Amino acid sequence: MRKSPLPIIVFLLLYVLSIAEAGAQDIFVGCNRTTIESFPEQEKRPVLLYLDQSRKVADEFVRLLAEGKFDEIYNLNKMVRIYVHGDPNIEMDLATFEQKQGRITHFEYRNQEIAWQLATELDLRETVVTWYSVKTTRTKSGLVSLQVSTSKKRDEQKSLFEHVFYKDWSEAPPLPRAPSWLSKAKPAIERGSCPTMNGSLNVKVRM
Repeated sequence: MRKSPLPIIVFLLLYVLSIAEAGAQDIFVGCNRTTIESFPEQEKRPVLLYLDQSRKVADEFVRLLAEGKFDEIYNLNKMVRIYVHGDPNIEMDLATFEQKQGRITHFEYRNQEIAWQLATELDLRETVVTWYSVKTTRTKSGLVSLQVSTSKKRDEQKSLFEHVFYKDWSEAPPLPRAPSWLSKAKPAIERGSCPTMNGSLNVKVRM
């Protein structure tokens, strides 16, 4: 008796779908603060509050880094590293970063981006990337950015900094270009929509 191939086909289909679903879970999208600020007050207020809390943590990190207070940074997160843009990126501890890239002499806040996995609700524990324009003792010219990522762990009430990314745009390939707001002390509000939000800011309600 010849067996039907249907069970095998169904199994393969389910397997492919599971792989696709797992891949989709690793896809992140993001939205800039300058865009979020264009939304109605009631929608943007909780998101901006979360961004403000995240920025305080990022500001503290950059200040301590500029002051060379590495021990204080490691007391907050002993695993923190700085990734210097390259091909591939170069991972450095704080002392090595200062030795190779120079001490930060000036930094200015530029913008923030909140990133989330493909979803229709925004969880206010997601990763926030706070962007700074910086200068160091070894900066030659052009734009140099420092991006500090923070998030809230499941059992934490305060955001914690995680990864830091440093990029000298004058030494980077022409594409992608630096964000237009990176060179502006006060970036303008950008009207638009955030990915997967269907035109609104749908914040996940925690019970």
